[in-house]
Amino acid sequence: MKNKIISQIKQFKISLFKDELIFLGLLLALHIAWKTWDVYFHYKIFGVYVLGPLVAFLQKSITEITVFFLQLFDVSNASVIFYKNAYTVYYPEIKGALILTLMCSGVKQLLVFTLLMICYPGSLKNKLWFIPTGIVFLYIIRTLIFIILAFAFYYNIDLFRVLHGGSKYVYWGTVFFVWVVWVRYFKNKK
Repeated sequence: MKNKIISQIKQFKISLFKDELIFLGLLLALHIAWKTWDVYFHYKIFGVYVLGPLVAFLQKSITEITVFFLQLFDVSNASVIFYKNAYTVYYPEIKGALILTLMCSGVKQLLVFTLLMICYPGSLKNKLWFIPTGIVFLYIIRTLIFIILAFAFYYNIDLFRVLHGGSKYVYWGTVFFVWVVWVRYFKNKK
C-alpha cells in the first residue's frame, strides 16, 4: 500500500507544485507574522508606529482619486474628509460616508507582496524593478476596487455589501497573479 501511494505521488509529479507550495508557505508565515505584529506590537517597531505615513498616503490618495471619478461622472458632490482616524469619502446627498480603514487600504497586501518577493528565489536585478512595478500595479487595482465600491455605496448599499465582501479575494487573487507572472517569466531570468 505504501509503495502504491509513493508511486502515485511520483506519477502525479508533486514537484510541479513546488512553487505553489513555497508561495503558500511564505504567505502563511507572513500572515502569522502580520497578526503577531498587530496583536502584540500594534504595528510598532521599537515603539514607533511605522505604518502611519504609508497608510495615510494610501488612504488619502485612493479617496481623492475616488472622489475625482465620482465627480467626473456627476455621481455625487462627494468630498474627502478625515473621520475616525481615516480618510473617508463623504456623500452629502445621502449623508453617508465610505471609510477607507487600515485593512481596506491594501497596506497588508503591499507589504506581504514585497516581503514575499524579497524571500522568493530570483535575481536581485529583476527584483529591483519587478517589486516596485508590482506595487504600482497592486495600488492601481486597489484604487479601482475602491472606486467600484464607492459607486456601489452611492447607488445600492446591498450591492456594496456583496462587492465589499468579495473585494479582498479579488485583491489577494491579484497578488497571486503578479507572483505567477514573476515565477513564469522572471524568476529564472538573469
